[in-house]
Amino acid sequence: MGLPIIGIVCCRWRLESGHFYHLVGEKYLAAIAGTGGLPLLIPALGARDHAQILALVDGLLFTGSNSNIEPEHYGGTPLADDFNDAARDATTLPFIRAAIAAHIPILGLCRGAQEMNVAFGGSLHQQIQTLDQMLDHREPEGDIDTMYGVAHPIESWCLTAYSTAYMDSNRRWSTRCINKASNN
Repeated sequence: MGLPIIGIVCCRWRLESGHFYHLVGEKYLAAIAGTGGLPLLIPALGARDHAQILALVDGLLFTGSNSNIEPEHYGGTPLADDFNDAARDATTLPFIRAAIAAHIPILGLCRGAQEMNVAFGGSLHQQIQTLDQMLDHREPEGDIDTMYGVAHPIESWCLTAYSTAYMDSNRRWSTRCINKASNN
């Protein structure tokens, strides 16, 4: 039996050269490879027939990103100077729904968790750090321990084997800015 293949949808960004690139943070590749998996990069090419990719993977990781989901997908208002990734949105939102329908395990981190919520009809607070009694969920500057250290406790709304294992060990994870959770 081979290594578990974990698909990761890339971001599509225009870099200083003026050309577009499909990219994923190396920290995500290292995490998958370091735990015995084989990361498979999936370019952000928009809605496609995802069945062929889903037949290749054992799971999907929807990563964090500096970009945001375009507000049109959840009824938000566009913000000036917002950094959105329309190509990633066009790829991930239908891909998440296809993966769930195909019973492929998915994990969303940061932006990826937001994508999962939006894919099933939820909404987001665009600038949660400006709301009273809400935490600033942006990644802090600094070394790895600072960037990925304990941010705050989270509450598990459903007890799964995953949430129970991590909540029992008193691990604390950073959460993002879900406004209205989807009902799905």
